[in-house]
Amino acid sequence: RRPDYSDFDWYFNDVKEHGMWSDAETISMEIKGDNIITSVTDYGQGMSSATLEKCFDPMFSTKLAKVVGMGLTVALQIVELHEGNIKISSEPEKGTTVVVTLPVLKEKDSSL
Repeated sequence: RRPDYSDFDWYFNDVKEHGMWSDAETISMEIKGDNIITSVTDYGQGMSSATLEKCFDPMFSTKLAKVVGMGLTVALQIVELHEGNIKISSEPEKGTTVVVTLPVLKEKDSSL
């Protein structure tokens, strides 16, 4: 059984309010075939290739304060639980784009 998407309301609101994309330039969502594709782009500081390689690692953070780096780790787990994926592209001084792809939930056939 695939979980419902109710936890995504919390996730997207949290990311928008507190996450690294709180100053996002573009947030879009579209249905393409059997997938819902959400894209978030900012034109901020971006990430180095070293940071990009580690960004999903538990406890990894680029913030200097006592911040536990679990946001992207948890996001990836939730997305994979829903049989989706996350792709991040980023360049230093140019910005970051995060694309979350999730399968569209289909209604159950009541005749089965």
